[in-house]
This record gives sequence, C-alpha cells and structure tokens, in this order.
Amino acid sequence: MASWNCEPLYGGGERCWGTGEILIDKTVKNPDTGLFVDNLWVDDPRFHPGDQITYRLEIKNTGQGNISQIKILDNLPSYLDFVSLTDKDGNGYASDWNATTRELRFSFSGLAASELRTFYLYARVFAKESLPEAGISKCLINYVSIDADGKTDSDQSGICFEKKVLGIKYLPPTGVEDLWVAVAGLLVTTIFGAKLALKKQIEN
Repeated sequence: MASWNCEPLYGGGERCWGTGEILIDKTVKNPDTGLFVDNLWVDDPRFHPGDQITYRLEIKNTGQGNISQIKILDNLPSYLDFVSLTDKDGNGYASDWNATTRELRFSFSGLAASELRTFYLYARVFAKESLPEAGISKCLINYVSIDADGKTDSDQSGICFEKKVLGIKYLPPTGVEDLWVAVAGLLVTTIFGAKLALKKQIEN
C-alpha cells in the first residue's frame, strides 16, 4: 500500500501523490528571469496579447518497476492558443489538440524506475481583439493530468495577463474595481480642465 505525499495549493486544497507511483510537475517560464516557477500571479510578470508562454512538464517514475504506457491530458484555459509541444531537446512531439474542448493529449511508451522525461508546451495569449475589455488583469490556471498503467497524478500552473489601457501607465493588480477608480479620476481631471479652459475663454 502506497503512502502519500501532499503539498498545499494556491487558493486552497492540496496536491497529493503516492510514493512508488508516478509524478508530474508542471511549471511556467518567467519571461523576465528565464526560470521555471510553479505560478506567475498578479505580483509577478504578466503576459500581454500575442505573448508566447512556455510550460515545462516533468514526468518521473518514482517507483521501483518499469511503466509501459504513459498518457498525458493537458487542459489549456480560455484565452490561450496551443502552439506546439517539444521534447527536452526541442524536437517537435506528436500530440492531439482539440480546439473545441481545449484539450491536448499525447503519450509515450516506457519509463524506467527513477527515469525522468521532460516536455515543453508552448501556448500564446489571444490577440487583443479576442480578449476581455482593456484594463482587467485576468489570471488563468492550466491543469494537467497523467495516467501511467493505471497510476495517476495531476498538477496545475497559473499565469496572469493584461490588456493595457491607452493613457494609463499603471494598472492596479487587484483588478477591475481599482481600475474604475483610476478611470473615474482621469475623467474628473479631464472634465475639470475643460471647464477651466471654457471659463477663461468666457472671461476673455
């Protein structure tokens, strides 16, 4: 009987995997540092329309015996397009992408005890015309699951993107509520300036 290792997840809950089974670890590349991290949230670098996102999938046989068949299912969230899947050497890897269900499936055979296989999944943020209204920072979670001869595991990785508002240099990380405050302040300033200019014209 397998024992279980667990770790907390952002937003609540926990992720667990059994020792002597299969482990999948999903991380995302920080565009500023080039390092792979679990998540990139609102206080981290954000992506923008058309940006490419690089995910890394590490699959390890943590058991003592060989695994014959490994199947991976990756669920890309809304606003991200699938670009390609490669192995650790950058070679294209066969996969099945369903744009309707937003599911990416691929598989491979043979994973020896303690062996690690690495894949890279490339996705792209939608063009600005296909994103929500400007000024909203939206965060997405990408889920992945694995089935290895009946043994399973799953993981997730989060990113945030924003569609910038022209004329506003700072976009509040807390989302739309603070943005409306900023926009309202900008409108008040504009109206006040227009009234002041009109008043001077009348006086002259």
